Amino acid sequence: VAYRNGHLDVAEYLVKSCKADVHVENEAGGTALQSAYSKGHLDVVRWLVESGQVDINAKDRNGDTALHCTSAGGHLGMVEYLLNSDDLKADGNAKNNDGNTALHCASVGGHLDVVKHLVDSGDLMVDGNTKTKAGNTALHLATAHGHLDVVKWLVEQGEANINAENHECE
Repeated sequence: VAYRNGHLDVAEYLVKSCKADVHVENEAGGTALQSAYSKGHLDVVRWLVESGQVDINAKDRNGDTALHCTSAGGHLGMVEYLLNSDDLKADGNAKNNDGNTALHCASVGGHLDVVKHLVDSGDLMVDGNTKTKAGNTALHLATAHGHLDVVKWLVEQGEANINAENHECE
């Protein structure tokens, strides 16, 4: 509860003084890290990571990493931290169980600022034309969800292949 609600002082106390296990899963399969990043609590995530409590590239039951979830939620500050921090590097090309990358997740949510950061993050080398298991690119997903600003940016700046077909020949 402390992690999900962003109460860093309570989280620190529970871990340091009471030896709370940050890897225990809740009923939905979420851990302390997942609870914190899904709500955008950067200070809690930073503490968990920097104190060596968690693996930032760990996957949940769906195969999602912290970067998948923060991208889906549009938490740009968290995405920047995960990708640009000197002490860790999130895997920007990691795929979940459906073959989605963080870029796919951001595109579905229409989070243009996150899409831009993922594609423009120098050494990250996120390929905007990577396909999911269903054959969808980030452009397919942004189009399907009606996110015109993301579609325009992917085509004009992100070098998306407008002729790529998914498994339904769309």
